[in-house]
Amino acid sequence: MLTRRSFPVGRHGWATPRNRPAPMRSALESRIAGRLHGTTMRRARFPPPRPFLRFLLAAACAAATGLPGCRRGEAADPGPAKPPAATRLGLSVADSSDPRIDALRAAATDAHVELVVGGKGVKPQPLQVAELLQAKVAALLLVPSSPDLLHEIERTASAKSVALVAIGRGDGRVGAWVGLKSATLAKEAGEAAGRALLAAGCAKPRVIVLESSRWPETSRRIEATLQGIAAACGGVEVVVRLTECEEQAETERLLDQGLPHTVAFDALVAADPGPTAAAWSALARIPSRERAFVVGVSDDDALVEKAGAAGSRLVVVAWKRSELGTKAIDAALAAAKGDRARSLQEVSATVVGAGR
Repeated sequence: MLTRRSFPVGRHGWATPRNRPAPMRSALESRIAGRLHGTTMRRARFPPPRPFLRFLLAAACAAATGLPGCRRGEAADPGPAKPPAATRLGLSVADSSDPRIDALRAAATDAHVELVVGGKGVKPQPLQVAELLQAKVAALLLVPSSPDLLHEIERTASAKSVALVAIGRGDGRVGAWVGLKSATLAKEAGEAAGRALLAAGCAKPRVIVLESSRWPETSRRIEATLQGIAAACGGVEVVVRLTECEEQAETERLLDQGLPHTVAFDALVAADPGPTAAAWSALARIPSRERAFVVGVSDDDALVEKAGAAGSRLVVVAWKRSELGTKAIDAALAAAKGDRARSLQEVSATVVGAGR
């Protein structure tokens, strides 16, 4: 159907569905609005991206991801993984000059473990332990200065769910422990010393005992050693018993004061490394006592070497300080994991001296 328009539009002035004018639009209306919303619903067609724009887009993706191309779903390279944090162990010791500290530090380094030593400055062990527990140690190594302290710190560590390993003291009777038990090779050392005394003409040796009344294990070792001497010689006589011998300096002071005025004796018997070294040193300063024997224990390589020399009058149950450090670190790690079997370890020992 054709209609006559009142104004000239299209060919020959006629308006048809093909040549009729486009509807009037607002000046703000998009040029493609009619295509999207008009009667014909034609889609807008955008020109394809130019090659130069494609190159810029690919370069931007590569710069953002660090990869040759921009791929959906690919994560950026996180870099090398960080190593896990080292296990932290704490060590409390009354004497900061204790030679076992170096052995423990070396063993911790070999085991890739961080060892925090308490007591910077002069601090009592309970304060050391409190600071170490605040440092979140996985286990606590303790060289206790008294039995009461050992039990006190054992209760404190247990309340904080931190494993405790005693070093040297306790004889393995208070939880996790590393050291030399009182009965180990004590009688054998006494028998070796007894044979040497008998060969020197001492049928019934007169003995001075060096022990600590605070630590029952020292008395047990002394008694086992005396039994060995008596078994080899047919008897033994204790002429003096010093009960306050724990550290080397303290024992040397007592011996220097008392030995020159003491009745004749044939041997000094000690139960700890410190008093053993003190006895040997004190005899060297008193020429009149140079023929006496010393029977004890030691982890000092230099002193053990003297015991092994020909004609030496020193007999010791010896072990390696480095082994003590290794076993202590291993026991602490085991205790932290709840491994009771490995948290109680004794060092390997041997009798040195008197021809052995």
